[in-house]
Amino acid sequence: QEVSAFGDDGEGDDLDIWIVQCSGTYWEREDAVRFKHVGTEVFLSITGEQYGHPIRGQREVHGMPTANHHNYWKAMEGVFIKPS
Repeated sequence: QEVSAFGDDGEGDDLDIWIVQCSGTYWEREDAVRFKHVGTEVFLSITGEQYGHPIRGQREVHGMPTANHHNYWKAMEGVFIKPS
């Protein structure tokens, strides 16, 4: 299933809603998570396709109906906030 996104500053629709599935109460930086789409119940996954434009090495994503090892995502960069 195709996955796309659009809009700025909160503009969007019900198809923009994803649930983060993690192994515990909180998403820890070192833990892998899954993203499940609320409207279609598919999991955000990667395909084997890789492209050179616009970002070298970027991979194609899509929605997959079953949970498997292609559905895990891990944070590699960014700002991490410790809950208080």
